[in-house]
Amino acid sequence: HYVWYLFRADLVAAGDPDTLDRVKGHLARFKGWMDADKSLRPRIILIGTHADVSPQFEADSGKLIDAVRSASPIKLGMVKLNHADLVVGSLLTDKDAKRLIRRLGSHL
Repeated sequence: HYVWYLFRADLVAAGDPDTLDRVKGHLARFKGWMDADKSLRPRIILIGTHADVSPQFEADSGKLIDAVRSASPIKLGMVKLNHADLVVGSLLTDKDAKRLIRRLGSHL
């Protein structure tokens, strides 16, 4: 019922071309699967990890999340994939991981 897609939020926010192309290709593949089988309508959650690697994360996590959300593949993917949800966070520490899990849980 769910598809969880994990990607590097730090690289997406930084506009890394290889990462953006990879994410765009993966999300297009999900869309293709869903279009090929109309009975296949899982809820898709995009999970940006490695947020702690970005200098923006500690200073203002909201700006990092906005940068990820506004990146072309994420922005378009969220719409094309039945309004997929987006969660961004870190797995660096137990505290960070628990926060990310709570955010994820709010979308289930």
